[in-house]
Amino acid sequence: MIPQAVLPFEDASDLVRQSWDYLISQREALGLPDLAIHPVADFLLAAEQDPTSVEERQEILEQTSLMFEHLYPHMPFKKDIYHFPHPAEYLTENVLPVLADLTESDFHDFVVAAFSLVRDAHSLYGKPSPFRGAVAFLPFQMRHYYDRDRARYIVSRVLSTQNSADFGHPFFGPGAEILAWGAEPMENHVRRAASRLPGGNTSAIHTRGVIHCTVRPLTFVQLPFPDEMPSAVIYYTPAGRTEIRGIRMPWAVGTGFGARMALPSAAYSISAVTAASGHFGGLFQGQAQAPTHSEQDPNAVSTLPDVFEFMYTNGPRVQGHIYLSDLVCESRPDARFGYLRIKTFSDAQSALGAADRLVDEFQRILTIMDQQAPDGLVIDIRGNPGGEVEATERMLQMLTPGTITPQRFHLANTPALLRILSGIQAALDSKAPRSAADDSKLTDAHVELGAWLADAANVPFPAGERLTSGQPLTDARTANNVGQIYQGPVMLMVDGLTYSAADIFAAAFQDHGIGKIIGPDHTTGGGGATVWNHDDLLQKLGPDPGIDLKKLPRDASMSLAMRRSSRVESFQGQPVEDVGVNVDIRFIPESVDDVLQSYPSIIRRACQELAVMPSHRIDAGIPDAKLTLKLKSTPGTLKFYLNRTLALTAPSGQASYTLPPTPNPSHLRIELYASEKLVAVRNISLEDPTPVTQDDDTDAIP
Repeated sequence: MIPQAVLPFEDASDLVRQSWDYLISQREALGLPDLAIHPVADFLLAAEQDPTSVEERQEILEQTSLMFEHLYPHMPFKKDIYHFPHPAEYLTENVLPVLADLTESDFHDFVVAAFSLVRDAHSLYGKPSPFRGAVAFLPFQMRHYYDRDRARYIVSRVLSTQNSADFGHPFFGPGAEILAWGAEPMENHVRRAASRLPGGNTSAIHTRGVIHCTVRPLTFVQLPFPDEMPSAVIYYTPAGRTEIRGIRMPWAVGTGFGARMALPSAAYSISAVTAASGHFGGLFQGQAQAPTHSEQDPNAVSTLPDVFEFMYTNGPRVQGHIYLSDLVCESRPDARFGYLRIKTFSDAQSALGAADRLVDEFQRILTIMDQQAPDGLVIDIRGNPGGEVEATERMLQMLTPGTITPQRFHLANTPALLRILSGIQAALDSKAPRSAADDSKLTDAHVELGAWLADAANVPFPAGERLTSGQPLTDARTANNVGQIYQGPVMLMVDGLTYSAADIFAAAFQDHGIGKIIGPDHTTGGGGATVWNHDDLLQKLGPDPGIDLKKLPRDASMSLAMRRSSRVESFQGQPVEDVGVNVDIRFIPESVDDVLQSYPSIIRRACQELAVMPSHRIDAGIPDAKLTLKLKSTPGTLKFYLNRTLALTAPSGQASYTLPPTPNPSHLRIELYASEKLVAVRNISLEDPTPVTQDDDTDAIP
């Protein structure tokens, strides 16, 4: 511990409360009209006014046991890795004997701890109100970098006050280095903060721990440690100085975040904890550059700004978290690069049609990038918590000339799960009348689980198998119905917070050899499953699942990893859960400036890699009435397909190509081969002659 008596030390409670007041004054502009902020002690006192009953607590424990015992596909694999007690055993031993005596916060934190035993950020307990939608927070955020293999923890952002955009403290602000947290050196405190978070991937644990030192989404995670309550005591070195100072900051609890902190439905694969932390992070004063171009320009701004952010060399400058000057390579100063950040794989609209909206906008942006950034594209999914699995698998086809094989998903091979599948099949075969509610449940069960019904046809399932068969969630034809759009080389940026559907995107990117993966951590977060919440289980397991699932009391919630993914192609059968996706290039930030500017050095490094990666392109105009078209491409052999029939094979390098007469031609596909390997594809619709490539002047091929 750093001795407080010999340091300049102050209590910053007044400044902190000013930041709370300013947040409240901005709640309408923030889109949080119900936002309220309470000192943590006041919040906990209010939580005890209407505690759950013993009967309600027993129901929560029983439902926890049912889910993990019968439906959880990761259980045998997790037990092999982590050797934890079964969550039901943990609750029976630690909670049941004192069920009536626990405070409200202690009871719910015990259940959170039971779920955390399996180290799975998909499988969560969501506390009921007043914890639901509540976040405990301090008025700053931290990030870290490495100095000679030693982690250093830097204040990256602070809350504003009415009078100051940088919190108004003369010493504590962006760039300050945190040395100790109370009696704990920072490395120790980060480890213990991480120990309370779900997820077992070692690369992800440290990064998550750093973030959650200052923000705790109370819906899903436990309260701050007793020794940092009601205020945290922090020792730090101010930016650009050498003396050590101390500061005391009270914890606040913000409420009124509502759906932003809710569990996802069965359509998603997402880390709710990371998503909730990301939503809260938007309240902080950022370091983004000011907009200098119309935010309505479709060539500069996404139609789904909560999902996509993009820019390209010499393009318009709009508000974002990187600068155009980062898209450079000293060895190729004239190269034109693009940057596309995918913040999440879900939008703020209805789940219905979400995959189509994301895929369509991705295609639109890539069409722009293919013209404006032909030398390489950086796709950034750092911190992406996941979302629509179908969207991720449909997007990948636009980055490669190859065929995308969707990942496989497996259910738990338990007697109860196989009985559920048998029951669904029996209900489908039955001619007996059903109620409207049961008919709805059977329809949903058939949609969600129909691909696995054959696994229960010959019970028992093969001895020793831990999982059912692997089935795709995305139809293979849909995963390949657009084809390649962007033809330059691609780099994918990830980190330990890249999770769930984003994990699956990264895995498939690597499985299909689309490009290199770069990041500050060894792997992605390691979330390989689709997640169902407890209401999904009640609705989607058929009219009579055979296990005693009941609606949870109050507005408590639970989620469970329901379908475990496995990889394909060159990584056939390997899991994503716990393992994550290994980066090809680990690039570790090494300066305070890097932290404060959202790590621009990693983007510049990615551009250096892109500059030396091979590039294969086809740039073609629209055929005229005689099916003659102008075309330029990198060296190789071209194959032309009209309406899926091979019409012509020819070497590249000709000024124009004339295809044989074909009745009612509607679609032209051009393939480029180098050393007999397919390296580029261009698809042209002849029914809607809107070119998706460069104009006929194709001299500017890299």
